[in-house]
Amino acid sequence: MRRSIKIILLNPHSKLAKGGPSTYISNLISNFHARGYKNSEWISSFSKNRLFSNFTLLNLFRVFFKLIISSADIIHVHGSIALLGPAILFKRLSFFKKVDLYYTFHTQPHLFDVNILTRELTPSKRSEYTWIKSLICNYFLSNCRKIATVSSSITNRLNKRYDLNVLNSSILNSGTNLKPKHLPNLNKKVKSDPINVLTVGVMYYDWKVVGFPLLIDSISNLRDSGININLTIIGDGYYFKTIREYINKLKFNSFISLPGRIDNVSYYYEKSDIYCQLSMNEGCSHSILEAMSNSLPVIAGNYSGNKEIILNKENGILVHNNIDEVCSAIRELIKDKLFTKKICENAWKKINILHKWEIVANNHLSFYDL
Repeated sequence: MRRSIKIILLNPHSKLAKGGPSTYISNLISNFHARGYKNSEWISSFSKNRLFSNFTLLNLFRVFFKLIISSADIIHVHGSIALLGPAILFKRLSFFKKVDLYYTFHTQPHLFDVNILTRELTPSKRSEYTWIKSLICNYFLSNCRKIATVSSSITNRLNKRYDLNVLNSSILNSGTNLKPKHLPNLNKKVKSDPINVLTVGVMYYDWKVVGFPLLIDSISNLRDSGININLTIIGDGYYFKTIREYINKLKFNSFISLPGRIDNVSYYYEKSDIYCQLSMNEGCSHSILEAMSNSLPVIAGNYSGNKEIILNKENGILVHNNIDEVCSAIRELIKDKLFTKKICENAWKKINILHKWEIVANNHLSFYDL
């Protein structure tokens, strides 16, 4: 009987988008179905029609009517408090059935602005939650049975800066598909082989893109010291042109590849030797989890949610945003193959224990008390 419950996952992103919340939700739905919750469904508010641009009243009513058609028992909104509006309206008008609402924060609050080339931080000039917006958000959140975030650092930062009702939130980490365990590619290299470094990320946020020029400069520094090393940067977005111009200006095209948006990212994980994620404000990085699952040694920025995934020198390496630390970490991985093997094995074990989609889905069902 419980498996006849209809679970709706609601978010603002296109179902065609790769990575991030869209990957999160599509894998949750697949795993809910596998566990017998066949009525589970993903509703996206995304529309290419200008009449229904994401948070217009017209689009919110469109979402409301989709919820009526769905006849949901559980609605779990991801990554957009505005979408709680139509969900609350649906709940209020569901006189003959019980509807439970849940909400998950996926991204870190915007606490600072960063110059992506100089890496200088300044306090943010804009506030995500004014007192009026905080009041509305708290009303929306108060209608939720439970609230979650994908990392405790998001919870801490929201509570520290904004008066939002997330004090008693749960942690629902992101996940990934567990790949077969194997010897790290780096350990199979001979001295003459080039080292292939990979980084993946959307280029819409300054705090995420800031890691790209840092990594570019670090790779150049290593090449100057005689190391045969190449870099691939996968991603697209507002800052893509800036990164491309930076590479062209320095004439680094011979050893840095910038393919843009790639659908088959798995190929690059399988062929790379080291994964770097030097962003400064992550929640729970799906890209880092994918790299760990692929037995890639991970070097990550020593910030926010990364520190909840990576235990320094145990299942990865944490660095601050300076070239010396990044270069030192890469050199250590190349030089010490036993160390590289150890952190890759520990990383794979962590994915197996905590971050497989099957486990993440079970955590969600427990969150719903199912």
